[in-house]
Amino acid sequence: MDQVSCVRIIAAIGRRRELGRNGKIPWNIKEDLKRFKEWTMGGSIIMGRKTFESIGKPLPGRENIVITRNPSWKAAGIQTAHSLDESLQIAKNTPWIIGGAEIYSLGLPLAEELWLTEINEIFQADVFFPNWDRKNWQLFHKESCKKDDEHNFSWQYARYKRIKNQPEIKK
Repeated sequence: MDQVSCVRIIAAIGRRRELGRNGKIPWNIKEDLKRFKEWTMGGSIIMGRKTFESIGKPLPGRENIVITRNPSWKAAGIQTAHSLDESLQIAKNTPWIIGGAEIYSLGLPLAEELWLTEINEIFQADVFFPNWDRKNWQLFHKESCKKDDEHNFSWQYARYKRIKNQPEIKK
């Protein structure tokens, strides 16, 4: 793999690592969506087909790469790949893995950074972020957000770097 730069995973997760339910995100945090856009702008966003279909269109200002097993699948404004390695070879800019659960699982062993919005609430979900061993990661940035008029929960932005020589072991 001829890597452009640091592979990053970005996700918003509930207290039990919830990602979504029935193809939808179980919360709506406008500030988080704004930050997601700011952080990934100009990068190469890598996602699975189901995640792309839940978004419904290419995200502007970013190179959009969709991983699919279907060799004939195509969408306007999207580059397709058939594996995570292929998507990373296609990426021209900082690669951001943006989901879903299966792509996160594939990307976790390769990721050097995790950029997580950790929501302090439990949600009904049918899709979860993979288990990850926090002792293999060092927190390098944390910013807490308090409950506001719109949400009955708090959250934090947390960024982690992989501790060198500590590969993620799948459980």
